[in-house]
Amino acid sequence: MTDKLDEQIAEFALNASFRAGAELIQLLDMARQHCSSKDYETLKSRVANALGEIGEIKHWAFKAHPDLEALVEQRIDKYGRWS
Repeated sequence: MTDKLDEQIAEFALNASFRAGAELIQLLDMARQHCSSKDYETLKSRVANALGEIGEIKHWAFKAHPDLEALVEQRIDKYGRWS
């Protein structure tokens, strides 16, 4: 085993990160419509923290495999999504 992050694991991490981020954004949209302002603001703050951590996972994967960043951008441009 090498010290470098396995490329397939990096791709799995990116897939999970994009899905998790999308789910959290959808949750915020629902909460905006169905929660009190106080609950929505609490959730929004916590989702922001979670999205920041998700961003760190993406950064880690891209740092280990910079070529994946171009691939992700290409797929998003072509299909509107990564996975």
